[in-house]
Amino acid sequence: MKSGVNIKYMFIQGFFWMSYCIATGFVSLYLLGDGATNVEIGIVTALFGAISAIAQPVLGRICDKSEKVSWKNMMLVCVFIELILCICMCFISGRLFSCIFIGSLILVANLCMPFVNSSLFYYKSNDININFGIARGIGSGSYALLALIIGNLVVIYGTKTVPAVGILITIGFILVILMMPYDARLDNSSLNASDNSNKKSIKDFVKKYPSFFTMLVGFIFLATTHNIVMTYLLQIIQSVGGNSEHLGVTIAIQAGVEIPVLFLSGFFIKKYSAKSLMVFAAFGYVIKAALFYAAGSVISIYFVGLAQMISFAIFASASVYYTGETVYEEDRTVGQSLMTSVVAIGTVLGNLIGGLLLDMYGIRNMLLTNTIIGIIGLVIVLLSLKVKQSELEK
Repeated sequence: MKSGVNIKYMFIQGFFWMSYCIATGFVSLYLLGDGATNVEIGIVTALFGAISAIAQPVLGRICDKSEKVSWKNMMLVCVFIELILCICMCFISGRLFSCIFIGSLILVANLCMPFVNSSLFYYKSNDININFGIARGIGSGSYALLALIIGNLVVIYGTKTVPAVGILITIGFILVILMMPYDARLDNSSLNASDNSNKKSIKDFVKKYPSFFTMLVGFIFLATTHNIVMTYLLQIIQSVGGNSEHLGVTIAIQAGVEIPVLFLSGFFIKKYSAKSLMVFAAFGYVIKAALFYAAGSVISIYFVGLAQMISFAIFASASVYYTGETVYEEDRTVGQSLMTSVVAIGTVLGNLIGGLLLDMYGIRNMLLTNTIIGIIGLVIVLLSLKVKQSELEK
């Protein structure tokens, strides 16, 4: 029973990250194919990303407090909507419709993420040990493989390949969700924690944990650099003579190199403090941004993709542990939700800033500004260590 759940959860992570690849990995490629400008791409992705950042905690609160609403049926609703959107994208064309459909796909994929995480805690609270590192690594591997497949298929069959593959992925995802065991009577482990955390204001939280908040601000800047590159990766590759096939390979490399880091996340966290790993990841983001600015060929961009190992891959695992180490148990729900919001805010800022810079000043200036934003983020992260020291001295 327990091993079966573990395997099914690995499939959940695999299908989720493949659906996330459909929603976010080829946004520029799909919208450019229907005539959208870089600024329009930035506005669409930022707008729907902002809506998801606002809606995530609202849906999470509903899920926590209602006996009739669970992570399982919320996940099913999200994936079913993704299926409908992919079907619509296959048969309805036009710039406006494409912007609405792909934006909605981004929104729903982001909304699904907390429920994927909720399923993990549901099983853990019921004594079913889930190996998150391996499951999350399989998610990255699935994302990498699908990116490689789509990148090659688009060259042959065009951009409609993206939603067509999305239909297959979402059908598989729905079937796996339906097979996940669930008992509503056992799904009350997070209710008390959620009720207590919701009574605390963000202002009180910031006063209580100034170093944690400073770290969050730093990583908002770093997440912005990450999303500028990821959203406009196709344009970056085209500037050095590449195409959609090279885009797929680059995305696959970036996702693929995350796998060993995520598999070994348990080892890293035992050997090094989460705070040290967060600082290491901050340096990794700056190095990646600088290497993208320096890259002058498709091959060099492939090599830059390896920097994903020392940036996002480290952050993805260390951020969860860092919150657990820094924030007291009674505030942990608020802390984790704020850490999650870093990515959402970085998505909004990165998409808007990147689109404006790209259209007004070109690729090179966008990548230079991107590096500067990363350096600012790194400085703020290092400042958080000083703030922590001040906290300890009080």
